[in-house]
Amino acid sequence: MEELYSHHARPKTAILMGHAKCVILQKCAEAAIKVRSFSATQIKKSVTGNGGASKEQIQKTVQVNLSLSQPHEPNDAADAIAAVMCCANSFGKNGNSSRPDCRTGRREELYSFHFQR
Repeated sequence: MEELYSHHARPKTAILMGHAKCVILQKCAEAAIKVRSFSATQIKKSVTGNGGASKEQIQKTVQVNLSLSQPHEPNDAADAIAAVMCCANSFGKNGNSSRPDCRTGRREELYSFHFQR
């Protein structure tokens, strides 16, 4: 899950995004699904190698990696796919997540929430 960011000039957007995130986290908790949280910079760096990549760069990278004939539209969908790719990149070959996170070169706790039944 991408960490939330909203410009201070749009508080209503921040509240709506927070509500949506809470619903997703609640449903994951009910299903005992672990949730991983990454910043936008981590996702961009993991997928493109550049933490400051543009939306177009993310789209192009997703297009190339998934062998798509054209960039994924809308670009928000490409962002979601990039978040999944970052999560996959954060796992080691044996499936454990002790590998340095998203090519940052440092070990971090990647679970924003860890739910257990």
